[in-house]
Amino acid sequence: MRILLLLSLLPFTSYGQYFQMDITLLEGCWTTQHEDGRIEGECWEQTPCGLEGFGFRLEGSDTTIAERLNIVEVNGSYVYIASPYSAELPTSFFERTGSESSIEFHNREHDFPNTIRYSFSDDRDQVTVEVLGFESPNNFTL
Repeated sequence: MRILLLLSLLPFTSYGQYFQMDITLLEGCWTTQHEDGRIEGECWEQTPCGLEGFGFRLEGSDTTIAERLNIVEVNGSYVYIASPYSAELPTSFFERTGSESSIEFHNREHDFPNTIRYSFSDDRDQVTVEVLGFESPNNFTL
């Protein structure tokens, strides 16, 4: 069973040797269940252009698709594109740091979030997703 863990942390900048994560590790559905019974998650599939997916919430018998998601490669780096159904235009986040087991996307101009980070466990069966803002009270855990 795949498990999605989401943390609420302050953003930080990582420096050092750069590696690029294999984004196909995100393929599939990743979910987390909250104490109140809500389930939130993301589903991803590989396409010829990269990855396409969506973020969702399950509350009782109600399912809400919150946003469409894409990760595409542009000039050797990944771009994460979030298209929330509540927004008129999509928002792009640009790959800032990476390793063989994590990748971070950043958009300093966006109100919230500014940073989206995916980190895999050593055995690749759990992913931690951090959705962060600069010193924002809106940092959250799904």
